[in-house]
Amino acid sequence: MKRFLSLLTLSALLFTLAACAQKTPAQSDTPAVTPPAEAKPIELAELNVEFVKGERDAEALLTLKKELPPLLIDALKAEGVSVDAVSVTFGASAEATAQALAAGSVHVAFLPTSVYCAHFGEIHAVADRVGSSDSLIGLYLPYSEHNASLVEKLTSVAWEKAFSKEDLTEAQWALPALDEAAERYLSLLLEQSYDLSPDELENVSSYSDLAERDAALKNANFVVLYGSDAVTSPLYATLTNLPLEGETVAVTAAESQIQSEAFCTALQNALSALCLDEASQKVLALYSGGEFANYRAVNDGTYSSQRYILGHEE
Repeated sequence: MKRFLSLLTLSALLFTLAACAQKTPAQSDTPAVTPPAEAKPIELAELNVEFVKGERDAEALLTLKKELPPLLIDALKAEGVSVDAVSVTFGASAEATAQALAAGSVHVAFLPTSVYCAHFGEIHAVADRVGSSDSLIGLYLPYSEHNASLVEKLTSVAWEKAFSKEDLTEAQWALPALDEAAERYLSLLLEQSYDLSPDELENVSSYSDLAERDAALKNANFVVLYGSDAVTSPLYATLTNLPLEGETVAVTAAESQIQSEAFCTALQNALSALCLDEASQKVLALYSGGEFANYRAVNDGTYSSQRYILGHEE
């Protein structure tokens, strides 16, 4: 009996050792880790870039057409994108350029922001020109005697925290007459910052010309204004403002390689590099009327407020 037990014990031990010996590292209980595949380089035979001609100087645009392609090719190459040729064209109108971009006959376009917003989904934003906007919509608090208590509340806090709901509902508001964009702008501001609807405001008037606007600035507590001239005026406290018109660089959604994250990132970085290079900056300025061009990376989500205010998104 003892011998039987000893043999049984020995057999079990040998079985265990054999099992351990047969378990190779490949058979480990730990799952094997597959290294990530390297991103394939992007290679393009041609990249079609279109600008909107508008009222720009024809000679400056011809220089841009000649000098931008090699600069963009080199900048993209530094970002891992190989382009054999860049063609620069000029659209007769912003709408025509947007339609060509949506169809895919143009790969990259420099467009007014409002036109980009109208074609959202058909094209994708990748960059915009900082400081290019001359069309702002803003909410202002006139510095006037009857506004003294409200102005005082803005001393150390931002618009979103400065006022109570009663301050806003009981205040006198002035908006541009028959202006849906201004109404949507105010609706967005009130909802986001104070969970209020414009319908809850008790005193809302409208102005239709400069004389009525100036009267509103004397008598109203809060005024919605267009134009960058009011932003720097010492007569108003700028509570918040938003550019409705600027310049957006967009790519087509009709080409999978062009709308890929890899290409969009490469284009964003290439534009940033061109802005930092003195010679390239002079070329970019040919399109911006001699102004310093500074392009920053954006995406479609950057313009959700503009799309809502301009009536392209509910």
